[in-house]
Amino acid sequence: LVSGSGTTAYHILRQTMKGGVLHGQVEIACLIASKDGIGAIGKFGQAQFKDAMYVCDPKESGSDFGHKLVGIMIQEEADLFGQYGWLPQTPEEVINAYFGINQHPAPVPFFGGTGMYGLAPHQAIINFARAAKRPTPIMTAATAQLVHPEYDKGQIIAEIPLEFNPEWTAEELQSRLLPLEWQCQTMALLRIAA
Repeated sequence: LVSGSGTTAYHILRQTMKGGVLHGQVEIACLIASKDGIGAIGKFGQAQFKDAMYVCDPKESGSDFGHKLVGIMIQEEADLFGQYGWLPQTPEEVINAYFGINQHPAPVPFFGGTGMYGLAPHQAIINFARAAKRPTPIMTAATAQLVHPEYDKGQIIAEIPLEFNPEWTAEELQSRLLPLEWQCQTMALLRIAA
């Protein structure tokens, strides 16, 4: 499930290909985007992803959003789902029917919740570090957690810490943490596959 550029989803796709650490252990059944024209769709198309790609916009689907998502997952014979930059709140119909993994770019639940996506969690942890004036090292983390009906309340299943300088900008922190997010989500899938 994606809503943006799809860098993490694309990383996972590449890891499922021959030579990748997920090859033979994880197969991507489909890509579901929350809106049309996003980077993730383009990346999967360029990678010649031969399986299904869907756009399931929560605004257009209304109260049927959860049923549409579950219907797609049943049709594509999915066993679980991953949220990689997925912004809509996942409907309970989906959470009740499928095991899901959520990507988050900061320690949860402390730097999670409503509105904590994009640069917001990075800026929040930088602001906290500056205000608290704690001695170094100051840590953040790439997190993989179970999907929960409330934003970022799911159990943590993988986490990779990163020491950071509170003088960094949110953009600097985001760019340094992103490769760890990819590793963290891959680690979570390897654990589930095992």
